[in-house]
Amino acid sequence: MALREILEVTDLMDDPRLDGERIAALLRGANAQDCEITIESTPYESPEDTSRVCDFLKVVIPGEHGAASGGDAPTLGIIGRLGAQQAQPGRIGFVSDADGSIVAVAAALKLLRLAGAGARLAGDVIVTTHIATHVSIIPREPVDFMGAPISSGG
Repeated sequence: MALREILEVTDLMDDPRLDGERIAALLRGANAQDCEITIESTPYESPEDTSRVCDFLKVVIPGEHGAASGGDAPTLGIIGRLGAQQAQPGRIGFVSDADGSIVAVAAALKLLRLAGAGARLAGDVIVTTHIATHVSIIPREPVDFMGAPISSGG
């Protein structure tokens, strides 16, 4: 069961010091061999501060017979799509938009722990999401909307 991972990730996302490196450190703590955990930071402008960054997280967990090892088992992708995890300084704690990234990061953490214990899926798993804590708040009744640091258009 992944309840442990959901709780760990939720606690971390609620921390005002949240950033991509803190998430990556949690994932690296699973000590899974041959797994790739990368963070790429991209600057964006927030209403309060033009020097904010959006951290993009990518986790690749090779499968027993996945493309990473030359196999032909299908690759699974998990995308945590959202606006942001927090809306500092206007809001304290994580916001409802964080749910997609919480589930994606918790799934990655569980799969990394399983891989570290020697249990891997047949195919590769790629998990990706972004981490952002300073976004705009769009007033709306009955509940405000959170802005997004990146476009969701395709």
